[in-house]
Amino acid sequence: VNGKLSEMMSISDLGIESQTYLNNEVSYDSAEIFWNTDIGEFALYQNTPNPWTESTDISFKIPIDSEVTINISSINGQRIKTFNGYYESGIHSIILNDQDLMRSGVYYYEMRYGNHVVLEKMILLK
Repeated sequence: VNGKLSEMMSISDLGIESQTYLNNEVSYDSAEIFWNTDIGEFALYQNTPNPWTESTDISFKIPIDSEVTINISSINGQRIKTFNGYYESGIHSIILNDQDLMRSGVYYYEMRYGNHVVLEKMILLK
């Protein structure tokens, strides 16, 4: 399973012994970790970092194996770069470098997955 650890696990109070400290006294508790393998809906995440200077990660999530297209466009709609590929279900990232874009400014990136299109905005500072 690919993805962000924070989206793939949850913590409960069963199974793992833990310690807490209050006023120099130790208290023992327990916790259990559950892995979430149900990927759920598709998503296009905000790029990180944003604004960015040298490179940025664009992450997305898909619930089933599928073709995904990520288009990068200028603020006036000119398509600048396209990432296209077949991805397994899960969370994936692509890296966009500043050499791929013309100059500083606002850019849009869209994800095309099945019949869905999602659009996000990012800022490049050169």
